[in-house]
Amino acid sequence: MSNIVEAENLSVSYAGKAALHSVSFAVVEGETLAVVGESGSGKSTLLRAIMGLLPRSAFREGMLRMEGCDLAALSPREHRAVCGRGVTMVFQDSGASFCPVRTVGAQIVEAVQSHEADAKKSIMERASSLMGEIGLDPSVLSAYPFELSGGMAQRVGILAAMVLAPRLLLADEPTASLDCHAQEQVLDLLLRLKASHPFSMILVTHDMGVARHMADRILVMRAGKIVEIGTREEIFAAPKCAYTKALLAAMPMIRKGTGKDGICD
Repeated sequence: MSNIVEAENLSVSYAGKAALHSVSFAVVEGETLAVVGESGSGKSTLLRAIMGLLPRSAFREGMLRMEGCDLAALSPREHRAVCGRGVTMVFQDSGASFCPVRTVGAQIVEAVQSHEADAKKSIMERASSLMGEIGLDPSVLSAYPFELSGGMAQRVGILAAMVLAPRLLLADEPTASLDCHAQEQVLDLLLRLKASHPFSMILVTHDMGVARHMADRILVMRAGKIVEIGTREEIFAAPKCAYTKALLAAMPMIRKGTGKDGICD
């Protein structure tokens, strides 16, 4: 299988302070790579570097390729063109990324038309078709973002990302702001979409349980560096790094003999 995206010695700094230190990895076709680590470890910066969403003040060096195309050599406009067609992103709070005074459908049409010349009717038909897959009625396209619950807004964010049929989906803690039931729905939705659509995914999460449920491989970051990378089985069965072991030890566990109220017998 060929690589969808690959980085070699990728570094990013803000005002002279390093956020990523010589990061190297690759994601192959159809793979889900989970990126885990504590807050401030560089996970979101990594996604934003791929997507071209770093602030102008950021300094980036190293190699970053998307299906063989050197993203570092592209102008901002060219980067947007490449990533808009091939790479899309689901944010932690998708509801906040929508304009509150325009309908969901109008904003999806605008986003798609910035990368494709399709007519509004064609885009709305594609979006309506995907609505069934994400478990929402097509009438939601006529709704305003403030009318949606958190779980609905997150699913609409996934819809907006999928309308462009991406080769790579970047998911930046897509369940962090949701309750447990909505989290389960969103994760199962992503798994179903991956089964029916050919795309790779980089999933950023604090939750090792989510990583175990979703990922083929897991990349562990700390202080802007990769401290360990391996298959899901390798990371959970035989972690090599002390930091990875600490992350696993921090997972909440229901011990044997725990009663229904969470009190040990």
